[in-house]
Amino acid sequence: QDAIVMGNWLNGKLNELGIETKLVGLSTHEMQGQMLQLPVAIIGRLGSDPAKKTVLMYGHYNVQP
Repeated sequence: QDAIVMGNWLNGKLNELGIETKLVGLSTHEMQGQMLQLPVAIIGRLGSDPAKKTVLMYGHYNVQP
């Protein structure tokens, strides 16, 4: 549950920086007999000039106790 809250927080921060975002659901995962909702993947875009190069950045966000 905390990872979902973190994803929403991160999405808000990216939007504050002017990054257009799209949230993509990742389904569920079974753990110890319980189905858990996975946090969303956040896809972002900054700018839309087709003359500029594309850069892919990957970041892993999670919450540790």
